Amino acid sequence: FTPPACCPEYTDGYQINSCLNTLLENCFAFCNDDCIAAGHYFYSYDDRAMDNTVCRGVVGWNARANGIRLGFYSHYDLGSFLFENCDFLGAKGSGVLIHPLQDAQEADRYQRYGDIRFRNCGFDLCEWLSNGLVAVEGARIDTLEFSNCMFDAPAPALGKIYGHPVDKIRRLVLQDVLVGGQPVSAGSGSFEMKNIEEI
Repeated sequence: FTPPACCPEYTDGYQINSCLNTLLENCFAFCNDDCIAAGHYFYSYDDRAMDNTVCRGVVGWNARANGIRLGFYSHYDLGSFLFENCDFLGAKGSGVLIHPLQDAQEADRYQRYGDIRFRNCGFDLCEWLSNGLVAVEGARIDTLEFSNCMFDAPAPALGKIYGHPVDKIRRLVLQDVLVGGQPVSAGSGSFEMKNIEEI
């Protein structure tokens, strides 16, 4: 519990860094920053790749920031994520924010995500989301999936799903996704999409 106006400010509910095989299950966060965050925030010792993060039955509630934020200051692979039966309420930025992983100095290294899947997840109070329902900012992702997910209302800004301009999102799945009770498809106008190999 780190509600707005408490100290420390900008405290994530659950911050997962440099971890393998993480299960976050049946948990609640009322926080003043991102409900769930993953990345490499402290690069001096946060120097390992991640993989296989599962968040199941999580409820996240905040009045600012994002429901989920992946890839903040990341220099290593973040691997795969599964969000299942989760609900996020009242975020101010985006329901889901996915950053591109930062290129390391080695020219042959291109960090990426594996499969990021959202299954049976809900996002409420979406009319507050100033950066859109989903904001994917040029990330390298194998599969991005939203299945049986509900956003209760359109957001003030258009959602964006942008793959990396060269190493594109390999597959995007939108299956039984509702925004304000209306079904979403690739051409429905709820999301702006580019740099995706297969939808």
